[in-house]
Amino acid sequence: SGSQSSNLRSNEQDMNAPSGSRVYAHESTAEFPNGDVEYSRPADKSKTSGVGWAMLVYGHNNSLSRQTYNKSCLGVYQCPNCSYVEKPRIPRSGKISKHARPMPAKDVCKIDGAKLVHVPCKAMLKVVHESGFIHFTHRGVHNHAKPRVTQSKTRSTQVTRPIRRSKS
Repeated sequence: SGSQSSNLRSNEQDMNAPSGSRVYAHESTAEFPNGDVEYSRPADKSKTSGVGWAMLVYGHNNSLSRQTYNKSCLGVYQCPNCSYVEKPRIPRSGKISKHARPMPAKDVCKIDGAKLVHVPCKAMLKVVHESGFIHFTHRGVHNHAKPRVTQSKTRSTQVTRPIRRSKS
């Protein structure tokens, strides 16, 4: 029984994407959720409640039995000349808002030396820790390349409750 997430595809396109930009139709997985999807996994088997996208926590709520985190995607830094991508760094201080911009890119493109361009994203993720599970509710389509996954971030995640499309 394989992961049911591999059967989902996000064919939606971000209508706010600049003309002439690349169009991405990422498959929705537990590590890289895309589109309007929901899924859960056991908290004891999850070392993290994170995903592969660069997400910024802009709001949270804690109670005795539940912790809720609202996150927004920071997009990526991408080379305008090739496929090189860099994951944005999270802003260090100041007022954090839903659509905060990341810190400037650390480097130039490692392939051709060009200045990296920020590709913003409007996708959102709600993460709820409750009753021994972590519940994920993802909204929006990532209109940018997937960031490179570092070795320490690579993980095999078992989704115990299937990803399902939300009814809009």
